[in-house]
Amino acid sequence: MTEGFVPEWFVVAWPNGKRLASLLVKAGLWSQSSRESEPGWQFHDWEHYQMTKEEIERDREMNRERQKRFREKRREARKKGLDVVA
Repeated sequence: MTEGFVPEWFVVAWPNGKRLASLLVKAGLWSQSSRESEPGWQFHDWEHYQMTKEEIERDREMNRERQKRFREKRREARKKGLDVVA
């Protein structure tokens, strides 16, 4: 998950990438940044429009638990001879 970070190596791979990144900075959409000593850019207000890494991981864990409970109930129903589809 990028958390809105765009590494420099990605930007320079595009034609006129640095110039375009500069225009995005001037427009207030990106800001120069670094992550773990890697230079790049950060989307402005990323967390206001996208889920954070923590939110995504929390939702995934909740979904895993929900699916686990569903499968356990279905397994128990099949043991009792009740074939539950839903």
